[in-house]
Amino acid sequence: MQRRAWQELRLIALPYHDGLAGVDRGRGPTRLLAVADSSGVLAALERRASVEIVDPVDPADPEAARVFELSRRLARHVRAAVSDGAPQLLRSSTGSRSLQP
Repeated sequence: MQRRAWQELRLIALPYHDGLAGVDRGRGPTRLLAVADSSGVLAALERRASVEIVDPVDPADPEAARVFELSRRLARHVRAAVSDGAPQLLRSSTGSRSLQP
């Protein structure tokens, strides 16, 4: 079902550093979402907000493989949000992935 853009804000989190979950800078997106939720910021928005966490990759894979696979997975989330007409806000631990479409 396609939603109209004004109905939902899609929050996409990529909590990884060098392709590893929840380490170093990778803790940032998860912590920011937790604070936003516990402080009531998400509930106070004038629109519905959904949170999506990009699935982790195999930590046994080489670093470059992990990073590229996470970029592919992130692109799928963004494409789906665009297709649904939902504006997206991306929170990544890496600046190269923080570009908005």
